[in-house]
Amino acid sequence: MYFQFWRSDANNQWYWHIKGGNNEIVCSSEGYTEKSGVLNAIRLVKNSADSAKVYDAQANLVSV
Repeated sequence: MYFQFWRSDANNQWYWHIKGGNNEIVCSSEGYTEKSGVLNAIRLVKNSADSAKVYDAQANLVSV
């Protein structure tokens, strides 16, 4: 998997998404007004990979 980010020509905002090994989009972001914002968001997602808890829709903690 890998992150990809870009600036939209339509609204001048920055976005990111994660693509899987097959190059399909797995996850995408909201818009950010600054490039530093999109890079910070990517950093936060990358750093939370091992520490983020996972809950199901009924707020039950799930072991993954």
